[in-house]
Amino acid sequence: MIPKHTVFVIAFVLFFSVFPASIPADEPLMSHLPLTKEKAVVRTDFSNPEEWKAVCDAIQRPSDEGFRAHVDFVDDKAFNGASLHQILSALPPKYPHSFVFIVDEKTIATKDHPILVVKLGKTPGKTFRALPSTIQVIENNLSIGNRSFSEFADSLDESGVYRGPK
Repeated sequence: MIPKHTVFVIAFVLFFSVFPASIPADEPLMSHLPLTKEKAVVRTDFSNPEEWKAVCDAIQRPSDEGFRAHVDFVDDKAFNGASLHQILSALPPKYPHSFVFIVDEKTIATKDHPILVVKLGKTPGKTFRALPSTIQVIENNLSIGNRSFSEFADSLDESGVYRGPK
């Protein structure tokens, strides 16, 4: 017969390996955001792998004009449940990019998957949401300075989401 405490420990380990605990919003993350060659798309919600894949596929699909998003996907459970503040705190020194995309709980739970776009640099933390199908246009234009972060943020629809040029 297996002792009760052994059964409890096994159940505890199995539960948290399948359902990893999210990080409390006021605790710092244990790891830094990796230095990516391209702009990072950071996954902070691991509740639905199929929806994550759908979001990644939409981002990787070329725009109607043939543009592609130059992004690297950060799919690391160390960021499960991380808040915006925690992601900003996890940026390594001299992080080379001026913005980051976050696929969070709202992205995964909402039908059209609005991704959180976060400004970095001199005034970090400004945000807006955008459809996955618009990430190519946002990434391309912000990267070459063709449009500013505020120009995109000023082009949101009534629900607060950037859905493309008006």
